[in-house]
Amino acid sequence: MNTPRIKGMGVSFVVIASVAITFFVVSDALAQQKHKVSFKTRAENTTVTRQHAIDVGDVPGHQVRIFEGRATFPKDPPIFEGVRTKERWVRGFSDYTDLNGRAATYLLLVLENGDKIFARGDGVSQSTVNPDGSRRATG
Repeated sequence: MNTPRIKGMGVSFVVIASVAITFFVVSDALAQQKHKVSFKTRAENTTVTRQHAIDVGDVPGHQVRIFEGRATFPKDPPIFEGVRTKERWVRGFSDYTDLNGRAATYLLLVLENGDKIFARGDGVSQSTVNPDGSRRATG
C-alpha cells in the first residue's frame, strides 16, 4: 500500500508542520493582546519637543504638521500590571484648517522597569468660535 504524499512530503511531516505553525500563530497573538486604556496627562508635565508646520496654501489657515511631545508622571501615573509609567512620548501628524481636521498619533509609554507599550490613534479635531472670538478645539 502506498503512503499518501502531499507534494513530495509525508503526511506526518505536514501534520507536524501544521501543529508548529498553529502554535507560533497562537503564541504571537497572545503576546500582542489589546486592551483599552484611559488616563490624563497634566499640561505642566507635558512638553512639545519638536514640531514643524507647513502652510498648504489652498485656503487660509490650512496647515500640515508633524510633532513630537514628551510627558512625565510625577504623581498618579498609569499603572500596568503593577508597574508604574515613567514617561509618555507621542509622535504624529495633523492636517488642520483653522483647527478642524484629522490627526494620527503613535504613542510610546515607557514603564519604570524598562518595558514599553506602543499604541496608535486616529482622530478628528473640531473647533468652535466662542462669543469672545476665541476658538475652542475638541477632538
